[in-house]
Amino acid sequence: MKYQRPLAWLERMGSPLLYGATPTLENTPTLVVQAMDLRLIFPPAILAGILLLRDNPWGYLLSSVALLKGTTLGLAVATMMHQHAAKEVGEGLGMMVPFLVVALLNDR
Repeated sequence: MKYQRPLAWLERMGSPLLYGATPTLENTPTLVVQAMDLRLIFPPAILAGILLLRDNPWGYLLSSVALLKGTTLGLAVATMMHQHAAKEVGEGLGMMVPFLVVALLNDR
């Protein structure tokens, strides 16, 4: 996993599609993870932010779910990167730190 930014999936999938190319697959047979992140995680998080700005009660509910998901996802990816570092595959510890920071910031 070489991308750290939340919009990296759009960059990875969208840029080739704009030029009529096929997105590159790195160590995966499909782009299922990217599609699930863009469809199931990103839109509700944006909606939660908009609703919070409007002081809508649903914003508080959605944002708590989004923060919990962000924390657990950050810890899961950090653990995966730790395992990659232990087995000396992938990028390992260099990717673990940003995800731990995201998990800790979500917890505040």
